[in-house]
Amino acid sequence: MALPRRSSRAGFTLVELMVVVAIIGFLAAAAIPNYRNIVLRSRKTERTLIMNAIAKALREFFANKDYRVPGGTMTGNWQPTVPPAPSPTKKKFDWTQPGWTSLALSDFGYVYYNYYFIASSATTPPYFYIQAEGDLDGNGQVNYRTQQYNLVGGMWQLVTDTETGDLF
Repeated sequence: MALPRRSSRAGFTLVELMVVVAIIGFLAAAAIPNYRNIVLRSRKTERTLIMNAIAKALREFFANKDYRVPGGTMTGNWQPTVPPAPSPTKKKFDWTQPGWTSLALSDFGYVYYNYYFIASSATTPPYFYIQAEGDLDGNGQVNYRTQQYNLVGGMWQLVTDTETGDLF
């Protein structure tokens, strides 16, 4: 007597497919928030690098001008122009605007933050002030970072470094 033949069909069972989908869903749920935080931290790092470059350029400017600003005060107006975009989009930084052309800076191209500075030798001690602002995650809350350097005893000292707003 012949035994009935089982049909051999290649493939996965419904349970196996559901287990795979569940595993992929779990991995995605764990990875997406981490990815968002990494992106926001990288945008803040961009801000820190550009603010450091502006501070270095202002220190060099003061050194080349015997620690005096022609006219007493120099301002680099907001670049890119404010208000910041309501969404996390990069904007072109225009280094050719008044104030910015006095600094030895390279073109950083498109940036997430808006930048502003004021440098003064009309006060004692001479100082410069840098501010950056931007809404990096598109939630409508703007993050600000402010730094002020004073010339004390021939050395530039960071006297203010504050961050307010959406800290992520």
